[in-house]
Amino acid sequence: MLNKYLKEYVESKSNKETNYNEILSKVKGGSIMNVFRFRLARILATVAMLLVVFVGIPNVYAYIKWNAEFTEFMEMPRETITGTKIDEEQVEMGYIEKEGIKARVESLVASDDEIRIKLTFEFDEDIEVNSRTFTYSYAVYDENHNVYTLYNSSMNTKRDKVPELIYRELGVKYDKNDVRAILFANSNSMKNISAENRKIVNEIRLSSLKGFPKARKIYVRIFDLGYNFLNLDEKKFDEYNISKDNWIFEIDIPDKFYYSTSYDLELKNEIEGFTSTKMKLSDTGFIILAEDKYIAKKLQNGHKMEADEFTKMQNELIYVTDGKGNRALLLNITSTKNEVNAKFYATKQILDESKLFLNITKDGKVYTSELIKQ
Repeated sequence: MLNKYLKEYVESKSNKETNYNEILSKVKGGSIMNVFRFRLARILATVAMLLVVFVGIPNVYAYIKWNAEFTEFMEMPRETITGTKIDEEQVEMGYIEKEGIKARVESLVASDDEIRIKLTFEFDEDIEVNSRTFTYSYAVYDENHNVYTLYNSSMNTKRDKVPELIYRELGVKYDKNDVRAILFANSNSMKNISAENRKIVNEIRLSSLKGFPKARKIYVRIFDLGYNFLNLDEKKFDEYNISKDNWIFEIDIPDKFYYSTSYDLELKNEIEGFTSTKMKLSDTGFIILAEDKYIAKKLQNGHKMEADEFTKMQNELIYVTDGKGNRALLLNITSTKNEVNAKFYATKQILDESKLFLNITKDGKVYTSELIKQ
């Protein structure tokens, strides 16, 4: 094995035959061969090859280790199951059953900016169940190998390589200095919906400000099922693994979601200092990407405030209302430099039935503009 990887590494990093012959050719310039120079050249060529190998030894072992990790990852037990839609959101899918654990996808919601996947887990009598600390790692991607999210629940540093291993399996190019840069979801969460009779219903939720690609199939891969808990004696977090298998669910995207379109909105009247780059209203939310120095600065200075005070300030700083003055729930808001990204729980149906307004508070004064379709 070592010889195999060593050979692969050296041949990938340098063509030894070419280098050897190039050194020899340097002394063959004339019609008469200088024997001493030729012998010296042979020695230099050999030394050069040895340097390539031994100077690169750390890289060789890193190369070997990476291939070994990938081989181990690919040999992990896995099973793929396919589901089709029954109606708008429900997914008809059988259980994957392994090691006394059964799992399946119950339902799906998908739009340009949000994906929600509900899963059910059932456990045999001899398996410990703790819904409060139950967790798992997961990856979501589509048939075109666009990776939506990667979440690693394990505190084992060895598992930090999982994103790169999945990218390699899918043949995805990525930046080694920022392995998460290619992900489409800018936020993700996992929570238990219910837990009773050795059954846990769990939901994965992904949100994207730039939008998810149009896809006919998405894949949900879960692994490292177990429990994370606080070890009070040693004052650290521990984990208890109940399955090391890969569980892969293939889901067909229902036509309702695939053909759904979003509304691109704009301000009917300008608000001074506010310049939108994207305002999109979908079936699952309203996303705002904009530039506003005042809002951005207020948000960035928020770390100096108490949590409750900061939340109140966020909700007054920028908010969305309908024609009756009802406010849309602020789901998320962030800022970088002069940019502001926000998501509200307002959907296309609201605009079909009423008007929507954007409200921004600056120095105690509220500026309001109707939101209209482009």
